[in-house]
Amino acid sequence: FSAQEVEAVPFVKQGREVVRLYGRSYPTAKLTERIIDDYVREDSVPFAIGLLHTNVDGDPAHDNYAPCAKADLMAKGFDYWALGHIHQACVLHGQSEEDPPHIVYPGNVQGRSVKEAGPKGCYLVEVRDGHVQRLTFHELDDVRWHGVELDLTGAEEIQHVLDRIHDELQRLADEAQVQGRAAIVRFMLTG
Repeated sequence: FSAQEVEAVPFVKQGREVVRLYGRSYPTAKLTERIIDDYVREDSVPFAIGLLHTNVDGDPAHDNYAPCAKADLMAKGFDYWALGHIHQACVLHGQSEEDPPHIVYPGNVQGRSVKEAGPKGCYLVEVRDGHVQRLTFHELDDVRWHGVELDLTGAEEIQHVLDRIHDELQRLADEAQVQGRAAIVRFMLTG
């Protein structure tokens, strides 16, 4: 997509447009201006997907890139918003097909540090007759990061501490083996 303006790209299947993607790239590594007003859906579009790297409602835990409000996204008339910037999967709006538009941060497909613990992946979005039927999260990460708080209350000897750590590591290793992925664990010992 252009870094200067929002572009619309049609996706045609069997000679018929089925979806139009709207998006804009960043001209620099950080774009802090509001660009949501530049997203305009044409009337003839059968299904409109907006792609936007943004911080919806100014989440203070993240840089305020291309700021907008959830109400802005809902008012634009798009069927689906695929958002970037927040690495944790989150459906902000549209949990069901009767509740459009769907506003979704899919997160990233692979956690990059323990700050990005838990399942990472993408959403499969099933659309029929111009309506989202279902959102299904698919885990794609090859390495799962875990932040584990381990209560050591009652552990009177170092061997008890080591046993608890070993037991938790074994549980996570068994889980990772079943899932076919590696695990990286950071323990926070309390108690």
